[in-house]
Amino acid sequence: IVVIAKAVAAESDIIIMDEPTAAISESEIERLFAIIRNLREKDVTVIYISHRLDEIFELGDYVTVLRDGKHIGTKPVAEIEDRSELIKMMIGKTVFEEYTPPEVDCDNVLLEARGLSNHRLKGGVSFKVREGEIVGFYGLVGAGKTELARAIYGLDDYEGEILFKGNKLQPSPEKVIDAGIALVPEERRSQGLFTILTIRGNIPVMNMEEISRLGFINNTAERNVAIEYTDKLRIATDSIEKETSKLSGGNQQKVVLSKCLFADADLLMLDEPTRGIDVGAKSEIYNIIRQLSKQGKSIMIFSSELQEIMNICDTIYLMYDGTLRETLRNSCDVDNEHVLHVVTGGE
Repeated sequence: IVVIAKAVAAESDIIIMDEPTAAISESEIERLFAIIRNLREKDVTVIYISHRLDEIFELGDYVTVLRDGKHIGTKPVAEIEDRSELIKMMIGKTVFEEYTPPEVDCDNVLLEARGLSNHRLKGGVSFKVREGEIVGFYGLVGAGKTELARAIYGLDDYEGEILFKGNKLQPSPEKVIDAGIALVPEERRSQGLFTILTIRGNIPVMNMEEISRLGFINNTAERNVAIEYTDKLRIATDSIEKETSKLSGGNQQKVVLSKCLFADADLLMLDEPTRGIDVGAKSEIYNIIRQLSKQGKSIMIFSSELQEIMNICDTIYLMYDGTLRETLRNSCDVDNEHVLHVVTGGE
């Protein structure tokens, strides 16, 4: 709200708003829309960037669709017949890898969420994650995916309850980690790494008992673990003694993932796991996820990349504005247009 007020107060001829409603309430959104209409009456140009199609239709005079950094088309909003026309422009001819169903269906529920709600989650979010299952939570920016991950991990307060292995999960990161859950957070640099430590110092931190004896770190074991995961995830570095602050974003993400893999958790939560990672590394990470699933580990992926979700997830939950809108079982018959319709707020 303060940033929006600052931009308006500058009395500029052009104001660019990038996802301005992602972090504000419904009442604040209504006030923002009133401000935008007032700016238009004063001949101020507003460039409004949003994934929320309802906002485009309510505010826009013209709409431009970008996909993968390319200009797809520009049209007057009044000439667009319905949401589906815009969705087709947004999707294009997206090619998915062939989804491979799990070899064994398991009915054993590992984690169950019942009626979760807080400042961002609405309507009582409920779902189940089974042993060996890869579960995807797909939605656009501001859908509530990260907030759901934070709630499960005990970082944010919530109403409702979470059962893990049949026991109520205590809302504390320490308790959650001890129970056997690991999280690769969305903000790797500020939340996933000790940037002043080396690669060697970061990778073992969630499972120090494995490389320690009588309270002392075994330097040889620590080094071997760091080398193993540096090779396995192809972390680009000339030394495991390199500070993680000096790595590229993609390699930092690989260190975070290595740390969580070494924790040997029963449930691995991945929030935007391949953001900033090259195509080759993505494929490697997907193979690791599938291998973990075959070993009976459960994976939760929170992603805004439909291709990522469709390539590897067995069950897909579609999210919009803090709610779970629909549940899908992955198959070649999933309608991509329908998926995007749901996650952009369509009925």
